[in-house]
Amino acid sequence: MGFGPNEPRPRDLARLRDIDEPWCPEMVVIPAGEFLMGSPDKTSEQDEALFLRHKGSEVEWENLHLGLADERPCHAVRIARRFAVGRFPVTFEEYDAYCDATGQPDPGDDGWGRGRRPVIHVSWEDAWAYADWLSAQTEKVVDDRYRLLAEAEWEYACRAGTRTSHSWGIRGPTKHDANFGLIFGKTTEVGSFPANGWGLYDMHGNVWEWTQDAWSESYEGAPADGSAWEKGPEKRARVFRGGSWSSKPGDLRSAIRSGYDSDLRHHFIGFRLARTLV
Repeated sequence: MGFGPNEPRPRDLARLRDIDEPWCPEMVVIPAGEFLMGSPDKTSEQDEALFLRHKGSEVEWENLHLGLADERPCHAVRIARRFAVGRFPVTFEEYDAYCDATGQPDPGDDGWGRGRRPVIHVSWEDAWAYADWLSAQTEKVVDDRYRLLAEAEWEYACRAGTRTSHSWGIRGPTKHDANFGLIFGKTTEVGSFPANGWGLYDMHGNVWEWTQDAWSESYEGAPADGSAWEKGPEKRARVFRGGSWSSKPGDLRSAIRSGYDSDLRHHFIGFRLARTLV
């Protein structure tokens, strides 16, 4: 991270901000660990054995929602190093500071308001340009620069140690858990719903979030070390995760994934940043 030799390293799940300014995103330190990525095939004895071997319970197994083909095969991923993740999706307040400083056009808010709402109408390329600018402002420009999360890092952070269909457990979402299903008809301010077990907000619903990875139709051959996967039939298509304010309940599961061309700007997609701790 660029800690000095006598500077204490932040503890796991600690909150940090590189510059004490409202335009600098607040981050949470995510511990290293291992998890099962994707959705197991409930008809597969091999997947059941893998799930139970990773300390899942029979109750959790029986209550897993049946996943989609692009969420398989379920596979173990080891995150060997800690990393920091945005406590919230990037907000208009944060992104507008970048636009003001660089002269980039402000993304529209559809009349819903700006401030603490998650920024929308940003492409995958826009998200990377913002990450590069923020890295320069905070002097994090080499190995500890700001970046999009790898898809595996995103799911690991979303699950926060859980193996159930959602980070809060085996049941589906309600209006008290997340912004979804056109209940509010627009985005809500970040942090309006409970955080997951690692203190991250809006991992389910509000806005889908761009990740670094190229889109692929399955996890066949996916890396097991948590790194981003650039292999895909069309490199312009990128993965986004988590569901949005307009998503149906089944699209808020921890394993849900989708993707589209990297130049897409839409009112249901935003992003969250990560930073490697070195």
